[in-house]
Amino acid sequence: MEKITAKFNSKCKSTGLLLRKGDQIFYDRQNKQAYHITDQLAAKRYNDSIDTNTSNFIAAQEEAYFDNFCQNNNI
Repeated sequence: MEKITAKFNSKCKSTGLLLRKGDQIFYDRQNKQAYHITDQLAAKRYNDSIDTNTSNFIAAQEEAYFDNFCQNNNI
């Protein structure tokens, strides 16, 4: 789920509200579904995906740092 600018007019998958070209929307690329920016369920899924992506990024950075540290110090 990501927040994008609508490229054409459509309707929100869950609320049925009109999504106009140029509006900020939530878009689920896997399911190819658009959601209105005020849809609370879509907002929660968007925030959860950000938290997951951030956690994965931090974990990868810590692992890379540790691997580099071990390699540089012959551990």
